[in-house]
Amino acid sequence: MIDRLPQLGATGSYLKQTMQNKLVEHKRYVETFGQDMPEILNWKWASTP
Repeated sequence: MIDRLPQLGATGSYLKQTMQNKLVEHKRYVETFGQDMPEILNWKWASTP
């Protein structure tokens, strides 16, 4: 999606790299501990009024 919005420029590139880094971090965590990272494992949809 980010690649389809060139107007994002450097902000889009930064976000894309941040997301790639998080995927690598998550993969390493799963390989080490055998489960999702706590921020993913414990994530829930926020309730809306």
